[in-house]
Amino acid sequence: MSMHAANNMQNFEEAMRFQGLVCKEPIVADGKVHRFHVSGDKPGKNNGWYVFYGEVGVYGSWRTGEKFTWYSKGSRVSDQIREHLKAQIDKARSDYKVDRYKDHITVAELSQRKWFSASPVNPQHPYLTTKQVGTHNLRQIKNHLLVPLMDFHGMLWNFQTIYANGEKRFESGGRVSGLYCPIGLDTMNSFSRLVICEGWATGASLHEVLGDFVLCAMNAGNLVKVAQGARERFPDAKIIIAADNDRHTPGNPGLTQALKAAQQVDATVMMPKFPEGVDGTDYNDAVKLGWKGE
Repeated sequence: MSMHAANNMQNFEEAMRFQGLVCKEPIVADGKVHRFHVSGDKPGKNNGWYVFYGEVGVYGSWRTGEKFTWYSKGSRVSDQIREHLKAQIDKARSDYKVDRYKDHITVAELSQRKWFSASPVNPQHPYLTTKQVGTHNLRQIKNHLLVPLMDFHGMLWNFQTIYANGEKRFESGGRVSGLYCPIGLDTMNSFSRLVICEGWATGASLHEVLGDFVLCAMNAGNLVKVAQGARERFPDAKIIIAADNDRHTPGNPGLTQALKAAQQVDATVMMPKFPEGVDGTDYNDAVKLGWKGE
């Protein structure tokens, strides 16, 4: 390898490292997509990727969606190389989506087996007593609560497992985006409005106080997807987004994402308010402090 080529490879690796993308295998300048494990990935996942020509390279992470382009100083890249890079990246993205879908299907099949083998929930489960809510058709394996996550066709894809100490975890490799946990399914065919919130306990409290059909999106980043799915599934329903009040977090992501979701689907937003010095961020906290839906 010439000194010029070696310098380019070193500079390309340094550019990747600057973005937090460290490939432990030697960089290959063959113009093909190579995938590698990135810090923060789940074990066995290779979400980091790069394509390197020697004079130009593209790299990024499928997990974050970030993509960066590197050029050697003074290089001129032909249109043919640019087109080849684009084709390689498009193919890699397609392959990655196929791999993810296969993982999602595997987790969905596992989740369905676990759901039907699980037991009814003990109403005295420590998490339920701490949150002061009912069981709302959850299931239980050992001392773990299973919160079902489904799509708008009713297919179960994943779980959020809640442990006795309150720790929460999704099934590794499973789908989460666009999924929700329903609370109040018995009202599904008669409601005129529905409420979308983040966490399951928040949804349980909202249903118990308001009586509405509630969709729990599980996190702020999923509010938009769930709201869009709800609007498509229930075009005439009044939709309320019940935001978490992340007032101590810069940018208040709970409110920010709720407003974004509401704008997308012509919904209204409500948010709990807490006196200065009083802990609390969501409607489960508000109900425990005496909120009655007013």
